[in-house]
Amino acid sequence: MLERILGAPHLAQVVPRLAPELIHRVIQQCGLEACGELLTLATPAQLTRILDLDLWHSPRPGLDDRFDPARFGVWLEVLVETGVSVAARTLAAMDVDLAVAGLSQHVLVFDAAAVGAYTTTDGEAVPARRSVDDGLACELGGFLLLARGGDAWDAIAAVLTALDAEHPACFQQVMAGCRALSNSTPEADGFHDLLDDADQALFDLASERSRRHERSGYLSPAQARAFLQVARQSRLEPGGAIPQVRLLARTFAESTNPLRLRPGLAPDFRRPRRTISWKTNRPPLLA
Repeated sequence: MLERILGAPHLAQVVPRLAPELIHRVIQQCGLEACGELLTLATPAQLTRILDLDLWHSPRPGLDDRFDPARFGVWLEVLVETGVSVAARTLAAMDVDLAVAGLSQHVLVFDAAAVGAYTTTDGEAVPARRSVDDGLACELGGFLLLARGGDAWDAIAAVLTALDAEHPACFQQVMAGCRALSNSTPEADGFHDLLDDADQALFDLASERSRRHERSGYLSPAQARAFLQVARQSRLEPGGAIPQVRLLARTFAESTNPLRLRPGLAPDFRRPRRTISWKTNRPPLLA
């Protein structure tokens, strides 16, 4: 399949017309490493959808999908193999929040001046808190990058160097996001049960992905579990009436919506409702 696609004439015009699900199927069958050229020709919308499918996995069927940082590192390595400039352009086309969440799992980012050595007004020399001597590290655009591990470090350093040179505005935005997620663990206080910044970023990313899936007609695992639970609670007697559809739909909505409906506030679909227009402050005319 991959050979047929890559052998098609006018490939740059063909790939943007392909369904993202088809491209992802090719990745699954042929391997990500063989699809680098194909991925560099995808549009930003295609890329978003493909990444939604490929970077999230569930530990087992029925559980919520989780972001896979190791897979994100493989993506960067594959893109760099097709060309550093092309990889930087593809990274710039990604959703910024996704790029930040993925990179922050691999690198720590600090302002170089904030963690470097300095001399006080009294002449006292203060050593650097972080430096390029701390391990796998480099300094780019005024930022100090330290590897969390060795996975994909060469590819990350190469693509960020190209991003700084060719897409400086995107580089600054991504580095600022990674810097915000590189803080040390805060002290426990009255709010220590809340998500930290890194976990909150992944939660927001997962929520946005779930909304995109819903617009495409998919149900999240949580919604599917809730719907099946509601369906199992319904009992059909031989010759009996079908359960009330509105009650089933309302129960399903309450099971999946964090802003649960209060008793008596279920929408009534039998008659039109009069609403207030925020622009005119008058009830609109009903057809």
